[in-house]
Amino acid sequence: MNTNLKRDWDHDWEWSRLGRTAPKEHRMFWSNAANRLAIADESADLPEHTDDGVLWVDVSRPLKIKNGKWGLVVNVPVVDNNGNQSHTLESVSGAVRLRESVRLRMGVVWSTECDNDCQDVLLLMAQE
Repeated sequence: MNTNLKRDWDHDWEWSRLGRTAPKEHRMFWSNAANRLAIADESADLPEHTDDGVLWVDVSRPLKIKNGKWGLVVNVPVVDNNGNQSHTLESVSGAVRLRESVRLRMGVVWSTECDNDCQDVLLLMAQE
């Protein structure tokens, strides 16, 4: 067993609830202790108790707009407490709200398969 792993429940994150990114989408939490934004699904009340554990929004990587099964979606980069990088899907309106919530200065790019709609969203998000 790796005892060097940081366990989410070992910390008092001092969460401030910021609401949802969009109706029925992720919930946003600001940690005063970590000075970071986390997002969480509905699997538990607080981020550290969810199936995924705490997922910090990784502002060092850009949001990526792409065409998905259900239209335009945004890959939001996240990182867990062990440094594992991944992403989660968010609607365009949810990603805009995410950036607005704490004035995140994240880059925004679109995937190569995107059409003019992606570019329009990119321009919208660049104005925020």
